[in-house]
Amino acid sequence: MRLAVPWPSPARRSCANAKLIVIPEFNYVGWLAKEVAAAIYGHSKAKIIAGPHVYGGQSMPVELIVDEVESALTGKRSTNVPLSQIMGEDETDPAALDHFMRNI
Repeated sequence: MRLAVPWPSPARRSCANAKLIVIPEFNYVGWLAKEVAAAIYGHSKAKIIAGPHVYGGQSMPVELIVDEVESALTGKRSTNVPLSQIMGEDETDPAALDHFMRNI
């Protein structure tokens, strides 16, 4: 998709009946998601998911996008990454976390 600012009316109309908009981004901040949210404000009641995010030259596997859509639709957390490997969780094994971070 090409970004045109201000957003053209056809782009806004195409989002009017959407229930979910997932915006994969190749940056940490999520600029495109912010632009989309601002542009369709008042024109759509869609839930906007800013992510998944990859940056630093990483590629984005399709599985990340599918997982983000499934998580948004079901409300369940991802099961692709074991909870013990998510930073901030209580019982994190440092060796397992190090292995995980080196292999993503």
